Amino acid sequence: MRIERNTPPEWEDKEVTRVLRDVYASPAPNASYWDTLESRIMTRIATAGEAPEWWGVFHGWVRVGLAASRAPVAAAAPAEPAPAAAAGAAPAAAA
Repeated sequence: MRIERNTPPEWEDKEVTRVLRDVYASPAPNASYWDTLESRIMTRIATAGEAPEWWGVFHGWVRVGLAASRAPVAAAAPAEPAPAAAAGAAPAAAA
C-alpha cells in the first residue's frame, strides 16, 4: 500500500510472505514438529490450573512497592531536631 506518490519502493505482500515463511519455518522437515508443539502447549494449558486474577500477579512486588513508596516520604521528612541542651546549661544567646 502506498499512501503518497513518489515514495521509495515497498515490499510487496508476496515478498513479505516469503520472508516470514522462511523465518517461521519448521526446524524439522516433516509435520511432527507442529504436532509435538501443539501437544506440549495443550498439556501445559491442561495442567496449569486456573489463571490468576490480574491483582494476584503483583503479589511478589508488595515489598518492592512498599519500599519504593517509603523512599519519597523519608526524603521529605524533616531532619531530627538537635538534642535538648544539657540540664542547667544556659540557652544560647541569639546574636
